[in-house]
Parts: sequence; structure tokens; C-alpha cells
Amino acid sequence: MLRRTEWTLIVGTATLAAACAAPPVEQASGEPTLVIKGATLIDGTGAEPQADSVVVLRGNRIERVGAADMSVPANAEVVDASGKYLVPGLIEAHGHLMSTNGFGLSDEQKKVALANNPRAFLYNGVTTLINLSSPDTNWILNHRSQERAGEIVSPRLFAGGEHFTAPGGWGGRHGGGVAKPEEVEERLNRHFAADIDLVKVIYENGLGASNVFPRLAPELMALVAERCREGGVALMIHAMDTKEYRDAVAVSPRAIVHMLEDPLPSDDSLPETIAAADIFVTPTLVLFESFYRYLDEPELWDSAILKASVPDFVTETLQNEENLEKAVAGMDGILKMDSVQWARDTLATMKENTKRFFDAGIRLTVGSDAGGAVIHSLQGYNVPREFELLVESGLSPMDAIVAGTRNGAMMVGAEDRLGTIQAGKLADIVVLNTNPLNDIRNLRDIEVVILNGRMFKRSELAFQGAHAPTSE
Repeated sequence: MLRRTEWTLIVGTATLAAACAAPPVEQASGEPTLVIKGATLIDGTGAEPQADSVVVLRGNRIERVGAADMSVPANAEVVDASGKYLVPGLIEAHGHLMSTNGFGLSDEQKKVALANNPRAFLYNGVTTLINLSSPDTNWILNHRSQERAGEIVSPRLFAGGEHFTAPGGWGGRHGGGVAKPEEVEERLNRHFAADIDLVKVIYENGLGASNVFPRLAPELMALVAERCREGGVALMIHAMDTKEYRDAVAVSPRAIVHMLEDPLPSDDSLPETIAAADIFVTPTLVLFESFYRYLDEPELWDSAILKASVPDFVTETLQNEENLEKAVAGMDGILKMDSVQWARDTLATMKENTKRFFDAGIRLTVGSDAGGAVIHSLQGYNVPREFELLVESGLSPMDAIVAGTRNGAMMVGAEDRLGTIQAGKLADIVVLNTNPLNDIRNLRDIEVVILNGRMFKRSELAFQGAHAPTSE
């Protein structure tokens, strides 16, 4: 049973003096300040946890981090977080905010589900979303503008627009097919003019040995890579098998998304090559597990956290046997194979490759491909599960936390302001009730989410869908 306790808020200098082990008080500065005291700090750098920490937030920034004897401003609101654990806001390194799960939803239901997506991420501790692509570039850029202006409650957003794939290639049903250099140039020019944060190339030809999709021409992928380097824009490449990985490494992207599905011979130097090229890898193990996990373990739908993350009318459609049969048959038809069994058979190899990549020095990030093609790719809720799968692959809980915080920020060049709890960084912090270093599943035991210096009790972020819109 997850433990839920209320924070004790100690406001002003009079009560500060009475607080147990209260830190010294400074001269009042007149600026609003929040102090979190007494928690164990896991700062995202990989450093040893700091017990009885003091974290001073001023506005939307972390002003200082120190021990219990560090002085605090006299006008501060002080939160006694004794017994709690602080981690940086989690970073979803591969999501699609515009997508909604579910079957047969009405237009109104889709609208409600879409509006809930940002809160679903925040409810699960995700304060930054790297949106790798969107079929509607204007939509995702508008959402980014609203987020940056503080007009909506949303994780901070790094936006990618239309992806690049071959005509009829993987992802081609969403558009994105390019066959000529001038098509590449035209789309990139539009993206760069819109100040896009990243560009995604889909290079897979399917899963397993199916080989059912054409790959983007290698010379076009190289052109995208060259233009992204010139424009200072991060390039992310979808790859799955060994050939795709080697071709992706050859053009030096910022990251390769999805874990290698092929067994890797012990003498193969591919992991070391990726590490030497400073290419990040986002395994998305939870995506492939989602092919079968909810089919094999339907009791997972009883999770209170899942129910608070995902609209009830969505989960109802996802548990309908007829819907599931149609969805699996549709996926099998597209991939020309038993996709569920492929995932069951392949995940162990992906876990082995994940550990080997980590041991080679590759910087892994945490991504769920939320909103992707798999029916159970649940927005927000699947992100903590990816941390668990990294640990199951052989990483320590600390390694997984670094992957899902600091490394995610580094992947998009935002390590100067995100990813760790350090002075000068933006105040994105998750307050946990139990220690994630003892059990990584404790990342789900959230008390408070702090986004840009603003505190949210977790219950404020839950889906409130008591009166679900009517299905069509």
C-alpha cells in the first residue's frame, strides 16, 4: 500500500524558530521563496544521496542546495519534508502528446483525452516531454507556445514536427514520406523557420524479420543529418536491427530511438562505436512490453494510479475483448507476423543489449513512445515502468534515475537548466514518499510535483472524469 502523508508547511520566521532543527534565517529579501527542508536529496547527477537536505527555490529557479545548517531567507515558506525523497522532474525522452489511446471514442471524448495528456504526464512525475514528432506541426508548436507562456498546465515541451520516412515507409500512414532531396530541404526549411527543437527520421523497415516497409534512402538520411548539424538542431533516428543501427551511427545523430532487437555477438564493437560517437540511445523497452503485458496481466487495469492517469472511458475501450482482438489483428496485418509473440520473444534480447550498451558507456535515456502505435502505450503512466525495465536489464536504480533525468536533458542540450537538482536549474522536482533507490517502483509513490517552482499535490493532477463524454 502506498503511504500518503500531508506536508507540514512552516511559514515565516516565528514558526521557523520553533521547527525541529530549523536552519538559520537570513535577512528578508522581499522575493517569494520556498524552502524544502529535511528530505533525502537524490539530485540526478549520480552523486550519493544527501540526507536532511535544504533546497531553496526562488521563483522558478533552484537558488541553493545544502545541508540542514544552511541559512534560508526570512520571508520563505518552509516545507518540512522529513522522511521524503527528492528527485529531479522526470524527462520523457520519446512521447507523442497529440495521440490518444482508446477505440471508438467520440469527438468529445478525444478532446477530453487530449486535454488530459499533459496532466497524465505530470501526475506520473514527468515534468519535461520530448515530443519526437507530430503529424500536425502547427498543433505541437502552438502547445509549446502556450506551455512556455504559462497559459496551460503542462510539462515543458521540446517539439518535433513531421517526421521523415520513405514513401509508404514505417510511419507513412501519418504522412512524412519523402523521396527527393528537394522534399527534404523544403520540410527542413519549414521546421527551422518555426524554431523546431528536434527532427526525427524513421529508418525501420518493420520489426523482426518481417521487412515489410521501405527504408528512407540513405542519402536522404545523410542530407537530413547534415542540415540538422548546420542548423544546430538535434536529430533522432528510429532504428531497430543491426543494419539500421550501423547506418544510423554513420550519420552521427544525437540519439537512436528504440533498442537494438538483434542478438549482438560478444566481439561486435557496435556499442563502443556508439559510445565513442557520443550518441544517446532511448531503449523504449516499455513500448515493446506493452504489446503483451496488459493481455497477459489484465489485473493491471485495477491499479489506482493507472485509473487516475488515464480517462475512464479510454480504459474501458482498451479492456474490451473485441477491440483488443481487432487491434492485435490489425498490427499483425501491418507487420506480417504475430506481433505479440514477437515482443514476448524479443524483449529479453533488448534487455541484454540495454545492459551491454550501458556497460559500453552509452548514455541511455528514458522514453516510453507514449501515444505510439501500440494500443497500450499509455500517456504518462508507462514512463515509471521504463525505469523499472532498465533496472530489470541490470542498471542500478541510481543509474536509471540519472538516465531519466540528467541524460534526458543532455540529449536535447538543456543540461544547463534541466535534469538535476542543483543551484541555477529550473525548479522541476518530484517529492516521493518512499526511497526509489531501495525499490525503483517507489518512483510511483509521489506526494508532490513541483513544475517551474509551482507545487502541485498529486491529487490535483489526476483525471477527474466522473461524467465521461458519450461514445459514438
